[in-house]
Amino acid sequence: MWKFLTKIWEDWIQRRPAVGVSFGLAGALLLSLEIAERLSARLAPHLIIKASKEGEGLELQAGWYVLDIVWLAIAVTIFLLAAGIISSSIIRAKRQPQKFNARESELLDAYKDVVESAKSLANSSHQNVPHETIRLNVNALDILIDVYEDLEAKVTKTYEFQCGDHPAHQFKYWFTADDGAPEFDTIHPTEFRVQVLEGSSQVLWLPVGNDPRRKEVCIFFVPPLQPGQTMQIRVSYSWPRFFSDLETKGRSEYNMSAKWSEKPGRMSCAFNFDRKIGDVGAESASNIDSQKLKFKDEKSTRTWTYADEAFRFDGTTYMLRFLLLEKKKAA
Repeated sequence: MWKFLTKIWEDWIQRRPAVGVSFGLAGALLLSLEIAERLSARLAPHLIIKASKEGEGLELQAGWYVLDIVWLAIAVTIFLLAAGIISSSIIRAKRQPQKFNARESELLDAYKDVVESAKSLANSSHQNVPHETIRLNVNALDILIDVYEDLEAKVTKTYEFQCGDHPAHQFKYWFTADDGAPEFDTIHPTEFRVQVLEGSSQVLWLPVGNDPRRKEVCIFFVPPLQPGQTMQIRVSYSWPRFFSDLETKGRSEYNMSAKWSEKPGRMSCAFNFDRKIGDVGAESASNIDSQKLKFKDEKSTRTWTYADEAFRFDGTTYMLRFLLLEKKKAA
């Protein structure tokens, strides 16, 4: 019952103020009539007897209650008060979005300022240090991506770093969604997280890039990693319709490039596509050894895996292309 009333409120009254006023006034009228009648009966429970002589007999007629004469006036008064309250509420409700929109715009501007400040901080923290001396060696990278029926993706990446010859203060990380994915004004809706699994340092991150479908963060080591020191962290995020190009274009490409180190490392990835999406194929779009690309037909997913013991983290572009070979037919 509560869900039904809530749906009426959301679908009709909030979106159609005129309908809301009509419902409110009708309810107020019925309520005011009932209140006025009960009030009249309680204050004057005795009837007025009207007598009239008709021929040889005496005809008795039951009249109105004493206050029945004024109960309609009471009802009208209550009705007008209720109408005023309802109209006032509707007006306030229509003004609220304007206030919220103005506040939202202010907060978004403030967020953009924070992003720009964070970008300046990230750039200035190593401006006097040659770029190659602050690179991290990536010993291992494990990628797990679950793609649901609605093409939302939940991404989890586990990195094992080893500091090079100089202390490492930070590294930048970015991710991009397909063209059909919703645009986000901030990184918050993606539920981006960084977790330390092994290592003595902690991590802090700040957004440094904020395009609608591309987010970039700078992850700081606190304290900085020292030469030879290792650390394992996990990065995770999600994005609705992340692989929307599968539906709109029949294909979607996933970039696995990274520019941190001249030293190669181990990399493995698994893409679990919900079977309800349909038959999803995979092929190399750039620098992928097709012999290492494997398919496994699971009970609830179609899974593509790729593993490389000498994955290059020097900026080499690795790209997988997924193809929607056959869309799942509706039952």
